[in-house]
Amino acid sequence: MQNLTNVYYYIFYAGGFAIGNLVGIVIEEKLSIGTVGIRIITRQDAGELVNALKKLKYGITVVDAEGSKGKVKIIFTVINRQNISKVINIVKQYNPKAFYHIEDIKYVSEVLPSHIKPWYKINHFRFISAWRKGK
Repeated sequence: MQNLTNVYYYIFYAGGFAIGNLVGIVIEEKLSIGTVGIRIITRQDAGELVNALKKLKYGITVVDAEGSKGKVKIIFTVINRQNISKVINIVKQYNPKAFYHIEDIKYVSEVLPSHIKPWYKINHFRFISAWRKGK
């Protein structure tokens, strides 16, 4: 903080700040902690897509709506961040031209379905419990 007259210090400070933010974002994506909402809008018949999501026990809400180019179906689901790629792969498989977007959810009023364990309930140290039982 003593040599603020040198322009390089400003550049290094800004670069360090930017790299810190980038590293934080990458770590957050890798940990996949949290809940997201996915909204899927489709013009094609969404029956197969809805059935596939129900079969995998994702909680969904389907709404008939009117878009700028006619009738559409809007499918809402709230999932753990870890399951984003699974749901997107299902959407691409059954309705590749569907529009979807993903948004972070800070708070969910209902408990997630029982087959989806939140990250904090997963036993990450099960090898220690198994070792203790073996003693």
